[in-house]
Amino acid sequence: MHELSIAQSVIDTIKKNVPSDLLPKADKVKLQIGTLSGIELDALTYSFGILVQNTAFPQLAMEIDLKEGKGQCQACGTEFTYNKYGIPCPQCGGFSIKIIDGKQMKIINITMK
Repeated sequence: MHELSIAQSVIDTIKKNVPSDLLPKADKVKLQIGTLSGIELDALTYSFGILVQNTAFPQLAMEIDLKEGKGQCQACGTEFTYNKYGIPCPQCGGFSIKIIDGKQMKIINITMK
C-alpha cells in the first residue's frame, strides 16, 4: 500500500512549508490526483486520516481534485479522454497511446482558518 507513504509525504511537505506557529490553523489541504496515477483514493484518504491525528494539525482535512486522463494516439495523432489503460483510440482503434495528462499527484494549496 503505497498510499500510506504518499499520505506521509503530504504531511511531511506541510510540516516543511508551513511555519510551525501556523500549523494549528491549517484547515484543509487540496490535492490534484490524476485518474491514471495508480493511487487508490479510499486508501489514501484512510491513511491520511490516521496519520494526521499524530501531528500538530489533527483538524486538517484533505480534499481531492480528480484530474481527468488524456491520451494521444501515436498512429493518428488524435487526443482524447483516457482514464483507463488499455483503451484503444476512438478514431483509428490503435493501442499505441501516449499519456499527456492524468498521472500527476500534487498539492494545490493549504488553507488556514
